Amino acid sequence: MWLTDEERAWAVERMGPYAPKGTDSHFNKRDFINTLKSLEFWLFSITYFLLANSGNAFGYFERLCFAAVSEECADLLDPHYCRDTWLSRM
Repeated sequence: MWLTDEERAWAVERMGPYAPKGTDSHFNKRDFINTLKSLEFWLFSITYFLLANSGNAFGYFERLCFAAVSEECADLLDPHYCRDTWLSRM
């Protein structure tokens, strides 16, 4: 064992009534069903999915975003376009 008797007693005392026991079941079907029915679970899951997915998707679509912006702004950055536009207004 990696904990001494004194350390084990301190850990069990610190956890109090929430300490796991050998008689506890590892899976409770009723708790699982109630979790799936809870609104908090679904709100958290959807929020996490949207945040995680959008953070990962930006790296994938980054080139497309910058390419679209650069195509729209290419005319504005071209000095000949600006000069020709200015001359055509006169």
